Amino acid sequence: MFENDYESRLREWHEFRSTLEKSNDPFKDCLMLYKKAPRIFKSDVDPWDQKTWLDPWQLVEKNLYTEMCITLGICYSLQLTERFSGSNFEIHNAVDTKSKHTFYLLAVDNNIINPIVEEVYIGLPKHFVSQRIFKMPLVN
Repeated sequence: MFENDYESRLREWHEFRSTLEKSNDPFKDCLMLYKKAPRIFKSDVDPWDQKTWLDPWQLVEKNLYTEMCITLGICYSLQLTERFSGSNFEIHNAVDTKSKHTFYLLAVDNNIINPIVEEVYIGLPKHFVSQRIFKMPLVN
């Protein structure tokens, strides 16, 4: 999906989201897709300032993904499905007390998705301390 032009990316992203409706493991499917995203380390997207976050269409258009943008991509992919339309979405900027690394975790109801280590937890593990929690607005 990531190597094509904008219109093709939009079409492929729509097709991907359609597969999530009946997927046995939609969280893992999202992790596997965004694992292939073109990575950058700096951008104008500030993980601590929600006003700077790209909307779904800007994210697909820009097609360059920091750790935060990967979390946003997974969030939008799930939010824009019928399957998760009633779910609550939050992004937790959390510190892992073991590694001291900051992670941008996606909470979907009681499931916590960690895109960087490609893991899904039930509830926030005790070694993560949320520094800030952002409730994600509905997208359409």
